[in-house]
Amino acid sequence: MTTPIPDALLAPSDIADLAHVSRSVVSNWRKRSVTFPEPIAGSDAKPLFSRDQVVAWLRLRGHDNVGQSAGARIWSALNALRGLVSMDDAAQVVLLLATIKSSMPSTFAAISEAQPASQCELIRHAAREIEPRLGAQITDARIERILQSQPGVSVVVEALSSIADQELAEGVDDVLARSSRSQVKVGAEYGFVGSRTSSLLASLIGTSDGVVYDPACGIANLLVQVAKQNVARRLIGSDINQEALGIAAQRSLLHNAAIQFYPARDVLREDPDPELRADVVLAEPPLGLRWDPKPGVVDPRYAFGLPPASSSELAWIQHVIAHLAPRGNGYVLTSPGALSRGGAERKIRANLLSAGCVEAIVTLPPKMLPHTSIGLALWVLRSRGELADVMLIDAGDVDGIETVLSQWVGRGNDHPVVNDAPNAVVPVADLLAAESVLTPARWVDVGPIDADAILSRLSDAVEGAGTAVDQIAGSSLSYDLVADLPQSRLITVGELVRAGVVEVRLGRPDRSRDLEEDAEPRVVRASDIRNRTLADLAGVPAFSHADLTQAGDVLVTTMHEVRALVDPTGGHLPSTGVERLRIRDRSVISPEYLAAVIVGPWNARLQQGTTIQRAPIRELEIPLLPRADQDRVVAQQLASERLRTMAVQLAEQARRAQDAALDAIRFNVPISRGSDVGDQLR
Repeated sequence: MTTPIPDALLAPSDIADLAHVSRSVVSNWRKRSVTFPEPIAGSDAKPLFSRDQVVAWLRLRGHDNVGQSAGARIWSALNALRGLVSMDDAAQVVLLLATIKSSMPSTFAAISEAQPASQCELIRHAAREIEPRLGAQITDARIERILQSQPGVSVVVEALSSIADQELAEGVDDVLARSSRSQVKVGAEYGFVGSRTSSLLASLIGTSDGVVYDPACGIANLLVQVAKQNVARRLIGSDINQEALGIAAQRSLLHNAAIQFYPARDVLREDPDPELRADVVLAEPPLGLRWDPKPGVVDPRYAFGLPPASSSELAWIQHVIAHLAPRGNGYVLTSPGALSRGGAERKIRANLLSAGCVEAIVTLPPKMLPHTSIGLALWVLRSRGELADVMLIDAGDVDGIETVLSQWVGRGNDHPVVNDAPNAVVPVADLLAAESVLTPARWVDVGPIDADAILSRLSDAVEGAGTAVDQIAGSSLSYDLVADLPQSRLITVGELVRAGVVEVRLGRPDRSRDLEEDAEPRVVRASDIRNRTLADLAGVPAFSHADLTQAGDVLVTTMHEVRALVDPTGGHLPSTGVERLRIRDRSVISPEYLAAVIVGPWNARLQQGTTIQRAPIRELEIPLLPRADQDRVVAQQLASERLRTMAVQLAEQARRAQDAALDAIRFNVPISRGSDVGDQLR
C-alpha cells in the first residue's frame, strides 16, 4: 500500500473554483473571518490550505454544493509538490500514469498497491511496454527526475486512483491546461489545451467525413477536438517535437481517438507523406518562426515561391495547399503580417491569388491565444481552382467568433451574406493591382458614420486645448530656485551604497502568475516607471512579501533610458528591469532629490547592450548637494515637470481636434460657423 501523503492542498484560486465564487470573495473570507482555515503549506505569496478543512468550513456556511472536477482534484493533490518540481513536470507524470491506468488497469492497480520504493520501477516497466503501442517516446529526463522523488509519485498515484475511468481524459486535460497557463512558454511551444484557436479551427470541419490532416499538431489539441465530433474517417498529425508527439499520442489514447502520427520531423524541410491528399487540412503553426529555405528550392510544394528565411508562414500555407484533395478545404492561422509584407511574400500571395487558391481571409479578435494579444489571421484555402474573388472579413470585434465563423467560410465561390462583421468580396484582379495586400481592413467599408459623435469629439478637443492653453499662460518657468547653489560633489550610486547611505535591490523576475489575483496590482514593471503610473493600492488586500517596497523607496529603470520615481506609499513589488534604491541616511540625500537627479542626461552615456540597452545602476552619477539645498532643486524640477505635463496635454488635445476635423472632412460632416464648434475654432 502507498504510504500516507500530505493533505490535498488548495491555493486561494482553487478555493474560488471550489466554492464557485470570485477570488476577491476568497480574499475577503481570509481577511474577515477568524475561523477561516490557516495555511498549512506554501508561502506568503502563494499560501496553500487543507482541502478537507476548507470544504468543512464552506459547508458550515451553507455551501453544500462544494465539489471539484476530476482535474481540480488532481491539481489539488499536485499542490503538495510545489517547490519540489515544476507543475509542468508534474503534469507529465499525471499524463503517463493516466495512460497506464487507461490502457493497463491491472498494472496501475499493482502500482497503487506497491510500496513507494517499488512504484517507480513498475511505472518505468509499464512505460516501456506502452511506447511501442503508441509509436512515440513518452518518458524523458524530466519524468525520470520525478520518478526518483518521494512522496511525489505516491501523491499522483493516490490522486488518480480516485478518478473514475470516464472522468480520466477530461481530468488530465484540465491538469495540462492549468499547467500550460502557468507555464506560458511551454503552452506557446506545444499548444494550449482547450484553446480558442483550436476550438475555432475544429468548428470549421463541418460534416466532412474524409481525411483530416494537421501538419503542426503539437499535443493534438485540434485533432482530439475533431475526433470528439465523430465525423472524420481518418485523422493524421505531424510535428517537429518528439516530446509533443508523445503527449499527443497519450492524449489520443485517453480520449479513445484513432489518430495516426508521423514520426517527428521538420515537415517544411522533409514532407512525411508527399502523396497524402486530405479533405480538410488544419494548421496552427508557430508564429514568427524562421526557417531554412535552401532545401525548398527543388521542393514541388513551394511552386508559388520561396518565403524569406525570416518567416515560414507562407511556407506553411503552401504545404497545406499541396496536401489538399481536389475539393478539399485548408484553414491556416498566421500573424497579420503575412497578409501584407512585401518582397518575396508579396509575389507568393500574387501567385496564390492567380492560381485561385485563396477563398477567404478573416482577421480574428485579439487574445485568441493566452501568450499573445496579437489578432491572428485565418486563411481559407483551396487547391488550384478558379476562384475569381476573395471574401475578406474583419472579425476583430466579433464576440464568440468560434460559434459563427463556420457559417461564413468554406463555400468556394458561393460567398454568404455576413451581417455580423465588416466584409467585402474583392475580385482577384483588384487584389493583384493593389500589391496583393489581403488585410481585410484595407478593403471593407468603415461602416455607418455618427456625425454627432464627430462634432462632439471636435468640440471636446477644442475646449480641452483651450483649457490647457489657459493653464500654460498662467504658469511660468523661473530658475531662481536653483540660483547661487554651492558646487556639487559628483558621486556614484555605488559609492553611496558603500558609504551605507543607500541600499540597492534588483527587481525580482516577473512571476505575477504565481501571485494571487488580488496581489498582482502591486507588481511594478519598467513601463510603469517610464509612464510614472504606480498603482494605487487603496482597497488592495494586505499582502506580505520580503521584496515589497517601503514609503520613500526610489524605483529606477535603466532600460533604454534612465527613469525614476519615488514610491510614496510602499507596498509595491518591483519586477524585472526595476531596481529599488532605499535611502538609509536621509540626512545625506532625500528620496525626491535622488529621483530628480539620477535621470540627468549625463548618465545616458553609460547605456550599454545591443538588443536592450541598460546602464549599470551602481555607476550612475549623482551631483550631491548639501541637504538644505536639495529641496530647492526638487521644487524647481517639479515646476518644470508640471509645465511639461501641461504641454503634453495641449499636444494631445490638439491631435484629437486634428483627427476629428479630418474625419469631418472625409465623411462630409458639416461644421457651421454659427455652431459651438465653429465659435471655438475661431
